Amino acid sequence: MLCAASVFAQTSSDPFDFKNQETLSYSGYTVAASYDQVQQSWTAIISRGRDYIGHFGSGGEKRFVNLALEPLTASAGRQLVIKSYSGGAHCCESMLIADPAPSFRVLFRSTDYNLNFISFDGRDERGAARFCMENEAWDHFPDNHADSPFVLACFHYEPSSAAYVPNRNLSPERLKRIDREIAEVHAPPAASGKWSEAVHRKRILDVTLAWIYAGRSSDGWAFFDSEYHGRDKAGLRKSVEQKLALDPFYQRLMAGPPAR
Repeated sequence: MLCAASVFAQTSSDPFDFKNQETLSYSGYTVAASYDQVQQSWTAIISRGRDYIGHFGSGGEKRFVNLALEPLTASAGRQLVIKSYSGGAHCCESMLIADPAPSFRVLFRSTDYNLNFISFDGRDERGAARFCMENEAWDHFPDNHADSPFVLACFHYEPSSAAYVPNRNLSPERLKRIDREIAEVHAPPAASGKWSEAVHRKRILDVTLAWIYAGRSSDGWAFFDSEYHGRDKAGLRKSVEQKLALDPFYQRLMAGPPAR
């Protein structure tokens, strides 16, 4: 069993890139990977003594349920991180972050949204970790996986809410990504010389949606209006706006942090 002292000795620049642990104990809680006969998948069971607290994850194999204690919120102690991977080429990674002390509190649950695959997004000025996940609400938009836009859903820790909430602020890493995406829009055609409307649409939407999800809709739509040269511009914009209205992450982003 992994105890707090051994976990505290571990350090990593990316707190979400940790070695697999099947069981750990901290602040009176025990978390262990267990096979769910009903769902036929592996999950993490959280308990305190004989009391069942909850479970999270749906791993295709036992090794796909990963547990760790990491310093995420820049407060005393460490936070429990559970990552679960179902297996398969494109699906699906989920994550739960919880603060075990002084009482068990969930800070983030990816299944509240439609998210996949985690990436570290640096730390804020207080030292709290930020992260992003791929927003699967845009998968197969408008018609297939390969040409659907790549959209990140990013989060930061909000002390007043004691939770990880959608983050509009663009980190240096995200700004660099937008610059690269803009460069791709303006890049010359491929060696074949053929112009692909699907590729063009994807590149335009990558940038447009990056600005929109940063709370800068006017910048996103200005880019779209000036750079998109495909068919039915008005129809595509309407489809994007309809998709935004159905995206739980975007709705939470625009609503602001939840009340504590």
